[in-house]
Amino acid sequence: MIAIAGFFFRNRFQLYRTVKQEYWLDRLSQHGRSSAPLWRSLSSLLGRKRDVASEDFASFFTRKIDTVRAATPDKPIPPPTADPVHCSLSAFHRLSEADVRRLIMSSAIKSSTLDPVPTFMLREFVDVLVLT
Repeated sequence: MIAIAGFFFRNRFQLYRTVKQEYWLDRLSQHGRSSAPLWRSLSSLLGRKRDVASEDFASFFTRKIDTVRAATPDKPIPPPTADPVHCSLSAFHRLSEADVRRLIMSSAIKSSTLDPVPTFMLREFVDVLVLT
């Protein structure tokens, strides 16, 4: 039963990806080499309805800063800074291969676009990593 559900999920994902790709390829071909209409459609898709480009750039940010300052009149400018922390990491303890493996395998299977290797892949190849 799980295999059937996985089959339908993969097919639905492939269909979605194909439709999405065809839609954007069609949009690109409609606009040809003119990037302005394409960016306008992307901005509306992302919910950016204002046309900031038509405003004077410096006056836009000046108004934005003035609005923030008016909304926070009792806050000091600039904000207070914290005292620097006076500690350091000066010693390392060697871990065994079993400790490294246990740590990786107990980690949550979550990844970020900033991760050099996705966690699921790291867990899959943990034995190769630990042996090297």
